[in-house]
Amino acid sequence: MFKIILFTHGGLAAGMLDTSRLIMGEQEAVESYSVEEGCNIEELKEIVKSSIKSSEKNNEEVLVLTDLMFGTPFNITVQLQDECSFNHITGVNLPLLLEALNRRTDSDLKTAMDGLLDTARQCMRDCSLLLEHSQAETSA
Repeated sequence: MFKIILFTHGGLAAGMLDTSRLIMGEQEAVESYSVEEGCNIEELKEIVKSSIKSSEKNNEEVLVLTDLMFGTPFNITVQLQDECSFNHITGVNLPLLLEALNRRTDSDLKTAMDGLLDTARQCMRDCSLLLEHSQAETSA
């Protein structure tokens, strides 16, 4: 099992983690960190780095999920890639988090990474088009 770190702006990470618990139950080895207005960015960077380094010492793989490319959590995570070993996906959404949680129990991180982004993308739909298609099928 690999550790998952959610690192976002505001309460998104904590909210996604709470939501995942409603759907999948309590999860171990999942952490959330957030950039809040006025927070000490360097201190936050050191906290996340310490978490990753702790996992490295325990031979535990880490997947970091950030919310927004080139946002502060993304930038901090990219900086840490020179010092730490982990995988990083940006643009996290709930389907991606749930799929990562599902995959980590029966595969290593490298295997779990295959298809994670496809899963997240496949869950995004234009519901207006979906409804139009559905209505066209029922009319036919």
